Amino acid sequence: MIIVAVAILMAAAMQSMTRSMKESRKRRTEREMETLQRAIAGDPNIMSVAGGIRSDFGYVGDVGAFPPDLNALWTNPGGYATWDGPYVSPGFAGDTADWNRDEWGEPYTYNGGLEIVSNGSGKTMRRGSSTDISDYLDNTVYGRVRDINDSVPGADYVDSVAIEIVIPDGTGGTATKAYQSDWQGEFVMDSISVGRHLVRAIYTPDADTLIRYVAVMPRHSSEQTVRFNFVSNYFSAGVGTDSMLTLVAGSQSVYGQGSDCNNVSFDVRNNTGQDVELTSIKLTWPSPTAYYPFVYWNITKVWDNSSPRNGSGDVAVFDSPQTLTNGSTVTIKIEGFRSTPTGSGGKVDMSLTEFEVLFSDSSIFNVAMGSCY
Repeated sequence: MIIVAVAILMAAAMQSMTRSMKESRKRRTEREMETLQRAIAGDPNIMSVAGGIRSDFGYVGDVGAFPPDLNALWTNPGGYATWDGPYVSPGFAGDTADWNRDEWGEPYTYNGGLEIVSNGSGKTMRRGSSTDISDYLDNTVYGRVRDINDSVPGADYVDSVAIEIVIPDGTGGTATKAYQSDWQGEFVMDSISVGRHLVRAIYTPDADTLIRYVAVMPRHSSEQTVRFNFVSNYFSAGVGTDSMLTLVAGSQSVYGQGSDCNNVSFDVRNNTGQDVELTSIKLTWPSPTAYYPFVYWNITKVWDNSSPRNGSGDVAVFDSPQTLTNGSTVTIKIEGFRSTPTGSGGKVDMSLTEFEVLFSDSSIFNVAMGSCY
């Protein structure tokens, strides 16, 4: 009986030890898989000292592609100039024959992307996700460029501004992608891999070059992230209030039916000394949240887009160019402000709203609305 009891106790102890060892191996394997995943795509918690911007993007950030296998995290896969490994620490990879195996001695399964799989325990363990690799290789970066007076290039200088970004090409080298800003100085760079990349804005007539670095995150958002201001008045040189369209003082009004108050108007004067052709208008205001579907040039509707409507910062491109002759005045009406882009929301009272008005010829001024009548 004593022998049987001892055997039972030993069996129970062995089972407990086996479970403990299995759990320990599982935890160590999970930590290793997490280390490998961060070696591939970087550690989001590592920031640069200056600016607090993420600085670690792993193999993908340096090379511009996912590694062909896990060995590429330890050994340069082909003499890549942009490879900056090893991406696993010497302590972790001390046993070069075993660092890419799980705690049961089985090689990790890796087929590209972020997902790493361990089957050594007899059950499948996964780390990471099968997220579309385009989240890491096909991002969009937005930006803008202005001169020292914060003036936009306009139609006259839109061809004088070049934007360049230097990114890894996926095969160990780098590629320079070129873009151009629009007349408002805004630009969009697409198909950009994650990482910290150099961006240049160039005023081509003088080869004046500004440099910024942008940290591109996975699934990069659409917010503006790169802003340039040249230290010269390239876009506003020789431009004064007498050579731009101006607001007719006291002409602004807010109106509607009854107490709606969801329409605004103001008069614009041309004292430039020459006829001006306009193709668009951009209205920007801090509040309230509102969207408009119509723009009128005197009594002529020149822009109509009921869904989606324009909001603050959106450009309304006229159906056809409008000419404002020298010495003449036009009444601009913006009508139908509502609380949603689809127009399904309620009417919005635009009383006391302050607008920044920007025309396609780079004329810009502010309009402070009064109360509704």
